[in-house]
Order: sequence, then structure tokens, then C-alpha cells
Amino acid sequence: MTKGLAITRLFGLMPAIFVLFCTNTASAAEPGESYVAPGAQWMDFDEEAGLGNDWGFSAGVCLQIAERWALEMAGFDPDPDNTELLAFLF
Repeated sequence: MTKGLAITRLFGLMPAIFVLFCTNTASAAEPGESYVAPGAQWMDFDEEAGLGNDWGFSAGVCLQIAERWALEMAGFDPDPDNTELLAFLF
């Protein structure tokens, strides 16, 4: 890994680290309420993986069932040229 690539990855992680430690990670929804969870991501693969770096987009519909438990149905598309892949997260 080159020094430039390492620095790029470090600065790419900084927003994620900020969100992880500096925001409230608990849902604002009360039990019984539903909410929408949109998202975007950047995927930076190693050269050995043989995959191109790309943006990814996601959207989820969630139901808060208890204070610390939620059900989420989410879809994501790591490559806009591919068919959307659905994932069910519990």
C-alpha cells in the first residue's frame, strides 16, 4: 500500500469515526414507530481484490419494536449498473 493510499483511507474513515463517537447512535423513534434510514457509502478495495472503487447507496424502512430493538428491511446497490440486492436485517 502506498503512502498516498493510506492517507486517503485515513481521511475517508474520519467522518465514520466522528459519526460513531460524536452522535447519538440510538434511534429517535419510540417503540411502535417506523422510520426511513437512507445511506450512502464509498467502497475502497485493495488492488489485490480486483474490484473497482465505487459509491454505494442504501435505503431502509424500519420499525422500532422496543427501546433497543428494531426490525429493518433494507436494500442496497453497491454498483448503480447492477440489479438492486435486497437484504433483510433483524
